[in-house]
Amino acid sequence: MEQSINAQQYPTVGIRLKVFLQACYNPATHKMHTELHNNAGLPAKQPYSGSPWFYNGSEVLDLNDPEIVDWMLVELYAGGFLRGQAAGLLRSDGNLVNTGGNPVVHIVVDKEVANTAVSDLNPLPPDTYYLVVRHRNHLPVRTKYPIKFADYQGEAVVNLSFDAGNCFSNQDYTSTVQIGSTWCLRAGDVNSDGQVKVNGANNDQNALVNDPALNGLLSSVLQDQYKTQDVNMDGLLKQSGPKNDLDFLANKVLGGSLSMVYKAQL
Repeated sequence: MEQSINAQQYPTVGIRLKVFLQACYNPATHKMHTELHNNAGLPAKQPYSGSPWFYNGSEVLDLNDPEIVDWMLVELYAGGFLRGQAAGLLRSDGNLVNTGGNPVVHIVVDKEVANTAVSDLNPLPPDTYYLVVRHRNHLPVRTKYPIKFADYQGEAVVNLSFDAGNCFSNQDYTSTVQIGSTWCLRAGDVNSDGQVKVNGANNDQNALVNDPALNGLLSSVLQDQYKTQDVNMDGLLKQSGPKNDLDFLANKVLGGSLSMVYKAQL
């Protein structure tokens, strides 16, 4: 007989998250710029339904807040399985809010997800969940240790900005990058494949310069762009001139190294 799933197997927990994005962070102000939001605008619906995220959430933008930077995706993992997901909106101060502006993003845990057998959906103790934080063109990170909920109806406070040690790492570099005294998600994952590089197969430089809309022209400047190719997230897509995306990728993200490769560490 197929195992039944009832509402008690789907507890809801809250996440209070603070996280910054390298593409937008200004150490002088300790805030992120909102140029993407101001220049191109954000999509009304969460943008993570396609590859490689395949999140089918129905979140829609329901607030008029000029401090919103972009959409984020947060996930809970336990026992090797994805246990729950939610999309939220990142503010310039690093706080993630829900679509109504509340600084607690709720996730229904142990809800049935793709590639997860029903028999694996029994609720786990609330301190066994790892948090993964994703953005469209930054490398994702996960917490080094399980996050702490008071109970299934509780909240967890997660700050990924003050210590690189809060994120799991299995490479000889940290999952996050330090800018001033703040740790940020690494920018530059133009093709959203979990790697940042400008050389070799499937590199991000090619994904940027070969965008069909640029027509291979160094002089092309595209405005009002909500694309992963917009590496510095200013709403403009360009590969030459001041504040161009190629320079940000090659020099600010990769430090001018043609051989450097940053990988997601999950």
